Amino acid sequence: NKHNKSLIIHAVKADVWLNNIWNILPEKFVFHSFNARVELLKKIKKYGGYVAFNKKILKNKQAKEIILEADADKLLIETDAPSQSNIADLSFLIENLALIRNENVADLAECVYDNAEEFVKNG
Repeated sequence: NKHNKSLIIHAVKADVWLNNIWNILPEKFVFHSFNARVELLKKIKKYGGYVAFNKKILKNKQAKEIILEADADKLLIETDAPSQSNIADLSFLIENLALIRNENVADLAECVYDNAEEFVKNG
């Protein structure tokens, strides 16, 4: 907040810690490589955050619910290469997200691109 910068959060198994920071997050924050429960996604949305998926989200037990719950204007995709996936997986991921969300692939890809530009702008 002091430096007016966006924040990327990697919070695997950090639910208790997160309870202490919600009210102090900067205006722009993203949960990197999100693959948690839908309840956490609802908190992220409540505080205006972005969520970034990689292909691992498709194997989450709540994948469909999570993908449908994510707001289109706060949705990002990523690879987290080389540990979780690679650049070739982005097309696969956007196609699957669009299928689950019943959206046009090109429209969703454009929306995600615009979201990425907005996230990094002035931050």
